[in-house]
Amino acid sequence: MDRPTTTFSQLAHSVAVRFVTDTTVDAALASIGSKAHWVVADLTVEKRCALINHFVRALRDTGVHTATRLEHALLTAAQCPASGRRVISIKDAISLIAVRNQVHQLATGVGLSWNESMRLQSAISDLARYIVEKGGGRIEIEDTSSALFFMVYANADLGPCTPPDAVTPPWLAATVGIAQGFRCGRAVTGSQFQFWHGRPQSMVA
Repeated sequence: MDRPTTTFSQLAHSVAVRFVTDTTVDAALASIGSKAHWVVADLTVEKRCALINHFVRALRDTGVHTATRLEHALLTAAQCPASGRRVISIKDAISLIAVRNQVHQLATGVGLSWNESMRLQSAISDLARYIVEKGGGRIEIEDTSSALFFMVYANADLGPCTPPDAVTPPWLAATVGIAQGFRCGRAVTGSQFQFWHGRPQSMVA
């Protein structure tokens, strides 16, 4: 942000014109109404992220790869750090939407490509849906300088989940497929495991 009084409209124009036309930017800003005139510095990080996501979704005739790079650039310009730990309770259908949105924001913020972000979101959705069916739990997500870490806690005992203990079950297959490291263990009650995915060194075209 250039100065404390920069509005979202000004920020969007300064960043988005590197990716799309002025006409496309103006149309997207018009669709979000008076929110376009909010002063960015006055918003919480959560509201900045939500506003950026709303704006990017409103872009017309923009490919998903371009939209992903644009959203990453806006999150950076609006000082929306991906770092830190996020704890998401997994208990119902609403929480499935929440966890997918959080993974999308995190993946875009650190610069994962659209394809990789979608694979990660789909894998976490499969995992979270199964945890809901088994009585709930939580997922903790942490971004470090080297990797994205996912700590998963289920209220129920999910049993052996990876080789050599067992064949990987369908609900975990996508997660294991994208994980660059995986550990499965048993908690005093329920189950817990963690996996991680390396951070990109730069945005993928």
